[in-house]
Amino acid sequence: LGVSVPPHALRLPEEPITRWGHFWCDVTVNGLDTVRVPMDVGQFLHPKTRRFRHWQEQQRQQLERSRERLL
Repeated sequence: LGVSVPPHALRLPEEPITRWGHFWCDVTVNGLDTVRVPMDVGQFLHPKTRRFRHWQEQQRQQLERSRERLL
C-alpha cells in the first residue's frame, strides 16, 4: 500500500536512517490522532531498470524450461 503523507504529519525515528530496512514512523491523522505505521526504506530503481530486470528474469526462466524439455 503506497501512501502519501504531507511532511508536517510525518514524524520519523529519532536515530538517523543510514541503511536499508524496516522502520516505524508516526503519522498524525487530521491533526488529532497519531498512528504508528511501518516504513520500508530501499534502493530506488528507475521504472525502466525494474522492467528490464523483470524481462531478464522471464528470459532466464524461459531458457530453463526449454532446457528441461530438451533433456
